[in-house]
Amino acid sequence: MKNEEAYAALIKKDPQWLSRPIEELVTLQAVGVVYLATHQKLLKQIKTGQIHLAEEDRKSKLADGQAIGEALLDIEVKIGQMLPSAAETKTREAKSRVSQGINLLPEGYQQNNRKKAQYARALAANPAAVAAIKAEARENEDIPTKTAALNRIKYEKEKERHEKAVKEGRATKTNIEMTLEQQSYLAALQQIVILLPKQPPKNWTQHAFNTARGYVDVIIARLEKFNETNKALLKEK
Repeated sequence: MKNEEAYAALIKKDPQWLSRPIEELVTLQAVGVVYLATHQKLLKQIKTGQIHLAEEDRKSKLADGQAIGEALLDIEVKIGQMLPSAAETKTREAKSRVSQGINLLPEGYQQNNRKKAQYARALAANPAAVAAIKAEARENEDIPTKTAALNRIKYEKEKERHEKAVKEGRATKTNIEMTLEQQSYLAALQQIVILLPKQPPKNWTQHAFNTARGYVDVIIARLEKFNETNKALLKEK
């Protein structure tokens, strides 16, 4: 499948795209991830004022990015439904087939990447969480992602375990309710903390420094908004 054909399928021009064999869905997914990254970068540049588009063009680019994000989630769910369960891959018959060189899972989901299969199964088992992430992204003019959906699933499971513990008297009731918007914000802050080095490089080219300065200014401006919220909450207490 050519990239152009995959792109057309991902933005819903092909009504039968989800009925394709699992191998083709995996290919669609690989192509989609690349296109999604391109759209995310473009939308970030639009939001930060690095690129200026007419409102109609901005909405069109956003709609395409959202369509690809939703399509990738649909692919993950479909693949998760088609994959054998973790238990099925551990049976004597399954192990015998593997020993004969027969792959039980498609490329990219095999032994060296079990987490990917685990995530696909989790998304397939939690359609409500996937639908919620799609709806929130549309409402917030954002792109739905697998990471956001998996974070939602994790939160719901933790909430369920906590409520069960409270009911059984093993824990006290706390305010653990979080909106999807709050979860996304916390996840973004966590990624910044994890990925951002403690110290910047010692040597810079002028272009690299100017680019970094622009990102830092954006981050500082957004954190100032957080500080304003924090001050407002402190006044309420």
